[in-house]
Amino acid sequence: MAAQRRATRPEKSSLVDRLMLSSSSSGGDGSDGSTTSVEENLRRALDAALGSLGAMGEVYEQREARVLEELQRSREDRERVELLLKQVLGDKTPFTAISPRIPAS
Repeated sequence: MAAQRRATRPEKSSLVDRLMLSSSSSGGDGSDGSTTSVEENLRRALDAALGSLGAMGEVYEQREARVLEELQRSREDRERVELLLKQVLGDKTPFTAISPRIPAS
């Protein structure tokens, strides 16, 4: 699933690349002082910040998906162990009363 997401993700330049591009295109010394160049610099900085936030959001979503998958596997493993124990020991002990249930999502 992660490989599929990576394959469909558009190619983005890194924050360092964008900042290097903006500093080289602005002349480097910032001495022109024009309002348009200040606005352009602010716009580039905002774009870089938004790009970083977007990347962080993607990382969060991927981690969240992995955690949910792990919880599901854990839940399934617990249910299999409970079934095996019931088969081996009989239905003498209600395992559901002993172990807390993880809520299904």
